[in-house]
Amino acid sequence: MPESTDVPNPDPAPALALATVRAALGFSTDWTPRTDIGESATHVILWSQLELNDLYERLGRPGPVALRLAEPVDSLPVLELAFTVLVDGVGPVEASAEWCPTLGGHDTPLLRAATSAVHQLAC
Repeated sequence: MPESTDVPNPDPAPALALATVRAALGFSTDWTPRTDIGESATHVILWSQLELNDLYERLGRPGPVALRLAEPVDSLPVLELAFTVLVDGVGPVEASAEWCPTLGGHDTPLLRAATSAVHQLAC
């Protein structure tokens, strides 16, 4: 019997992980990670802190949350606000957005959770 010259199917795991993350986060089936900005199936970057907060609340306020320093924009301080959600079959998925404190958005559940976590670490 001659050997097959068919190219084997690529590993289905990445496609399955992406579909699972899309469904878990409620994203469109058209969404794909933008690797040019650092996204992957397990690291999602949202446009704004408010959009990130909406996702956080829609998912039932999963944790943990983080607040980290990011690259300044036009000499303004910028923080990266993030939370991690455990997606069945994939593992931890981090969603993040940059937040410039001088532009507002101080009173959201996600930011309150992040600043509370920072305050607990400092005490």
